[in-house]
Amino acid sequence: MSICICATIFWILTLKTAGATDCLQCIDGTFVTTRVPQTFQSYIKTLKKDINTPECANATSGTKSGSITIGPCEDEPPNNRINKCGTLTGTVNLTHLTANLDIKATVTARGCFAVDTNIKEGCYTEKNMLNDQKIGKKFGKGIALFQIQIGDIHNGKLCINGSSTLCYTPVVLLLLILKLKLTEILIE
Repeated sequence: MSICICATIFWILTLKTAGATDCLQCIDGTFVTTRVPQTFQSYIKTLKKDINTPECANATSGTKSGSITIGPCEDEPPNNRINKCGTLTGTVNLTHLTANLDIKATVTARGCFAVDTNIKEGCYTEKNMLNDQKIGKKFGKGIALFQIQIGDIHNGKLCINGSSTLCYTPVVLLLLILKLKLTEILIE
């Protein structure tokens, strides 16, 4: 029994203490197509279909498959930043440097956002904070594949969740399990 407890404590101490943040993740968008060259038309048609998730804005749960999911933040944020769950809304322009592509997209993106550690629950409209968010991944792999540029966010707002944030730190969960196990051992 003591071997099990020692192994569990070793495992807890060697875990990454930052933990993972699980967030509701989805994107909804509408497009106003100004100019789309023939080479991009099928991609833009697919993109419109892929990110047309009107239920994204009001979703409270997700599934492992489908357009609304709950999952961990993929990227580790840089120094002095942490991942928090939130909702980003605004208008962006999708352009291509050499093709005659110009699309205005109004988006609602929910998921993980890297913000300064001092950012609390609430909504923020500061332009630099909005444009620091890497929303390109939320549009799918085609954005990078076709070298489509995403412009600055206009009329935007980033709302950081408070108590409804789905955030679990594995170390905390393991400590609770260990406490339950130790309590169980002491009761016997």
